[in-house]
Amino acid sequence: MRLLITNDDGFDAPGILTLARACAKAGHDVLVSAPATQQSAAGHRLTLTQSLMVREHHLDAAFPVFSVEGTPVDCVRIGRRLSDKPIDFCLSGINDGENVGTALFYSGTAAAAREAAMLNIPSMAISIAYGADETMRAHLAEQALMIMGYILKRPMPRLT
Repeated sequence: MRLLITNDDGFDAPGILTLARACAKAGHDVLVSAPATQQSAAGHRLTLTQSLMVREHHLDAAFPVFSVEGTPVDCVRIGRRLSDKPIDFCLSGINDGENVGTALFYSGTAAAAREAAMLNIPSMAISIAYGADETMRAHLAEQALMIMGYILKRPMPRLT
């Protein structure tokens, strides 16, 4: 499966790299498209009147990583165009900090998953408590892959 992975913490954040590595290790074709800088609490902002610079980074040989000078929503929209194949699923995270309650309205990570859903790409946002270590993030990445499989077997309506 072709997976688009994004977040709001930035292209080189520990959580996004843990998630991308777990997905690649599980045999998925991974493309990372994430903000060049921290974009927490960006909400569902979309860049309309500015140019967006995209840069490729060689952070892991298993998958390409692109940074976008824009919001998490921009990263989803651009990530689709960076892929030479259709995107089968979008995983947004692993966000450093819980996205629960009203934080979902402000979260760029949650907004990226919503944007993917609006573009007919099944998606989910993933977050973990501040201070999580690599072992915790790796476990969450494995759980996210299990949940992704569940969602794919039981598709939800568009915009869910």
